[in-house]
Amino acid sequence: MANRTDYIAIIKSDEYKNKLKKMAQDIKNASKVAPNEATIESRFDCELFSFFKDMFEPLGFIYNPIKEKSINTARHISKGRADTAIASLVIEFKQPSTLSNKMNKAKAISQISDYLLGLKSEDNEIVEGYVTNGVEGCFVTLVNGEIHEEDFIEINEFALDRIIQNILSLKLLAFNSSNLVDSFCNPPENNGVAYELVRCLYNVLIENIKPKTKMLFIEWKQLFNLAHDDISKQQAIIDRKKSLEELLGHKFSDRDDEYLSLYALQTAYAIIVKAIAFKVVSQVRFNKSLISFGESINQDSEALRIQFSRLEDGAIFRDYGMTNLLEGDFFSWYCAENQWNESIAKCIKNIFEILSRYSEKAVLNNTHKSQDFFKRLYEAMVPAAVRHSLGEYYTRKWLAENVVDEAIVLTNVKEWKGLDPCCGSGTFLNVMIDRILSEVKDLSRKEQLKEVLSRVKGIDLNPITVLTARVNYFLNISHLLEDNTPIDIPVYLGDSSYVPETIKYDGIECLDYVITTTKKPIEITVPKSIVDDTSKLAQEMIVVERQVKNLNVDRVIDTFRKLIKKSDLTEKTEAKLNELAENLIGLEKKNWNGIWARILANYLSTANLGKFDIIVGNPPWVDWKSLPSGYRDRIKGLCISRHLFSGDRLTGGINLNICALIANVSAQNWLKKDGILGFLMPEPLVFQPSYEGFRDFYLDDGSRLYFCKFSNWTKAGHPFKPVTQKFLSFYLSSKEVNYVDGVPTDWYIKKRGKIIDGLEELNINEYYDKAHKYLATCNENKNFFTSIERKEDARAFLKLAGSTTYIGREGIEFYPQELMVFELSSLPGTSECTCLRNMQNSKSKYKMPVTDILLETKYLHPMIKGKDVTPFHVEWNNYIVPFPYEVENPRVPIEMGRLSTLAPKLAEYYNKNKKMILAQTEYNEKIIGNRDADFYALARVGEYSYATNYVVFRDNTKWAAAVISEVNTQWGGVKRPLFQNHAVSICEDEDGNFITLDEAHYICGILNSNYVYEYMMNSSDSRSFPIRPRVKIPKYDKTNKGHKEISDLSKLAHERYQNQMEISKIKSQIDLLYMQIL
Repeated sequence: MANRTDYIAIIKSDEYKNKLKKMAQDIKNASKVAPNEATIESRFDCELFSFFKDMFEPLGFIYNPIKEKSINTARHISKGRADTAIASLVIEFKQPSTLSNKMNKAKAISQISDYLLGLKSEDNEIVEGYVTNGVEGCFVTLVNGEIHEEDFIEINEFALDRIIQNILSLKLLAFNSSNLVDSFCNPPENNGVAYELVRCLYNVLIENIKPKTKMLFIEWKQLFNLAHDDISKQQAIIDRKKSLEELLGHKFSDRDDEYLSLYALQTAYAIIVKAIAFKVVSQVRFNKSLISFGESINQDSEALRIQFSRLEDGAIFRDYGMTNLLEGDFFSWYCAENQWNESIAKCIKNIFEILSRYSEKAVLNNTHKSQDFFKRLYEAMVPAAVRHSLGEYYTRKWLAENVVDEAIVLTNVKEWKGLDPCCGSGTFLNVMIDRILSEVKDLSRKEQLKEVLSRVKGIDLNPITVLTARVNYFLNISHLLEDNTPIDIPVYLGDSSYVPETIKYDGIECLDYVITTTKKPIEITVPKSIVDDTSKLAQEMIVVERQVKNLNVDRVIDTFRKLIKKSDLTEKTEAKLNELAENLIGLEKKNWNGIWARILANYLSTANLGKFDIIVGNPPWVDWKSLPSGYRDRIKGLCISRHLFSGDRLTGGINLNICALIANVSAQNWLKKDGILGFLMPEPLVFQPSYEGFRDFYLDDGSRLYFCKFSNWTKAGHPFKPVTQKFLSFYLSSKEVNYVDGVPTDWYIKKRGKIIDGLEELNINEYYDKAHKYLATCNENKNFFTSIERKEDARAFLKLAGSTTYIGREGIEFYPQELMVFELSSLPGTSECTCLRNMQNSKSKYKMPVTDILLETKYLHPMIKGKDVTPFHVEWNNYIVPFPYEVENPRVPIEMGRLSTLAPKLAEYYNKNKKMILAQTEYNEKIIGNRDADFYALARVGEYSYATNYVVFRDNTKWAAAVISEVNTQWGGVKRPLFQNHAVSICEDEDGNFITLDEAHYICGILNSNYVYEYMMNSSDSRSFPIRPRVKIPKYDKTNKGHKEISDLSKLAHERYQNQMEISKIKSQIDLLYMQIL
């Protein structure tokens, strides 16, 4: 039986094309004199039958159409009858006179559209129709449930080729994202060709990595900011490692094994995308594939390697005017002569075999709605844990549409320009392309193309997503291409958190930048005019790369000069060009080059993209502590200069998220004065103290941006599922906003029963209810937001919002818990020791066996966890912790020499587990802040750890407070409690005086009031409440009647905490008293 390759070989042959031309002419000649549509239909069928008999019957394919096919039409009750139906094609024949005017043509299109919708309801995946009178015809396509009609054109060989390929569609796959995943990944078994290629490439990297490949790998890792400190214990990194090991069926021996696996994975994905691009893009642009995939399967290994080397270089596309679609990059290493092997060749032949199954009919340019052809393939190939560790949360198209549409409305500019500075595979770019094409649909194709290319641009740091975004961009404008006019795809490799700086050097406006390489930094100071023509820059950098390889420093400098205005070439700027050329050639001499010139062109181009009316996107959500240390050091100065660090002075804004910096830098570099920035970012940015600097949003010149609108997606059903991080759409502009009046906030609440999982497109009004609220600042001294229903609510909250006269203390870091937290053992103790059993936590990365151990009772204390706290009550969970401290030296533990005498068993326990205790993060060491402390020192211990009376409250999830003084234990009598890190305690005022019991109840009563509860819950993402409550709590005055009454009510509530009706009454009484004392 013939395979798909045989069909493709016929379709590519000259005989096939010549016969199509003749058949087209014969059909037209006969139809012009035909008396009726039956005659036209008969002639059409005879011609096709004869054609199929000659060309395809030897392969076993017989032309056997269904005549007068009965179809359940979608828009009519009765069945319709299509003239001819075969495979995924319906043909409707008409008399010449019935297509004589626009009205008749519209009627014919409506009729065949009904047929197509009816076929779709009968489970046909792809359906296409053709209306013809034998002289001219019109294609109508059903894509994703939508009808797309084309213009009527005279029957020619191209129309007949499309009809024939439709008829053969049972033999050929349609090009869409779903089929790509099925073909390459073979879900749910996930044993497809893609994974075979990943394993093959990984084995080559592990067993036979060559110096040039090693250079590319090391620099890819450096550029992509992958390297994490050895001491990093982030769970996301652990999950990533585990998922990669499972994918490869191999345990990694060191960190480089893990990074090599990720490099192999991205290389495999890049190979597949480039091969698909070669097939589809060349077909769209040149109406033929520039590689015969069927023939390539039979090539020998070396011929295949040479062919892929040409593909990787991208030269063949540049020859046809595609200047930057494919560039030599980090992922071309596999086709080097010394890396290629038979296994790689076999895998690539398997890819070619799959691609040969795909139809080459040009379905791509039939629809005017953009698509991301590779998103599903990337999500299928790259495990979720890997994507999430890199901050990659792919945005569904419907969500991107919402952000783009809101930004366009807010900017109120007719011919807007848009940028996505973290464009990923191009979802936001695709949406902006859609919107522009909708606006300019009445222009010529050439003018539409110009509009899109000049108005929609993207940047991304990840080389793999830049490749994907460029190919997607091209595919989505392919229907506008009418000739081989050179075009640049305006998607650039660049870092939106670190953009070339414009400086004055020798009186000339210059770009200043540093590209870090592991050998030597490439320091760049060049006249800004070098990027006046970014297309020319990209072309000339290919020349630079060639001359660097030739070690020709003079030619490199000459090429730079060509790009720069003569007036900018001073003695000093020329010297800088010379330094740059020498630097590049120096790296070449060390065999550490081949990519820098083109990377340089991309990075410099980001400094000359212009200004945009809208900047939209979904920047990476990566916490400061999860960033690699080298990258943190590089951007720390930017964060400081932009006043972005706030909060924890010891750890340097430990909760800052990289998206906050990207938002600020993007606005600074690319936003027009009256433009709108619209980003999807995590909810904590509106509430948490560490984002105070971000919320002020100062730019370099001292001006500010203001939040002008939010969209809240916290009840939207987790659009990034399985990730459940809550997020909002943030919109900013330069127009001043009084936050006390509230910023309009649309809440999108998923309707009951609606399922959004995996949906790329949906009608937002059908799936979501929308509520209109506000985010307002209700604190005179702080800029965090509070969610309010009505504007007047902000004024009410203003009365209680402020600062307390009492200090909150975060709980102690008892970590790892399996080593430092215990429960009472069933075994007996001694007169001085209690027998304990270490706690177990199935989710923890530390695996300690269950152990019963005797430890000195004197140094044991009950431990209170955050979840033990409810309003007016602490339900101690019987956890016990050792605490080898003395009040005389409260911050530092008893040193080991004395401890081994005072508590020998505890000292022995610490020494035995010293290695694990030392495996703590630098973060804990900073908090402890005493380098002379013994290794078992605990974080967050001080004089406050020895108080008598405490108010304890939860720092996340549920707002609740209670008073606790001592705990009566069965193992040690009355003991002072200690608090774990999610249980925050107040035991002193701001002058350091310990609070009395009455004072503690006064504070607790206020914290549990309804007013404070509402304010705290609406001023937080519930994941973290501030350590020092942001409400006014005046200093307790025992002579103040209101203060005393609140204290007494709290005592009563502690006695009756189980009676919720009574607690509710007490809270209402406290509300009245609290408002009075304010």
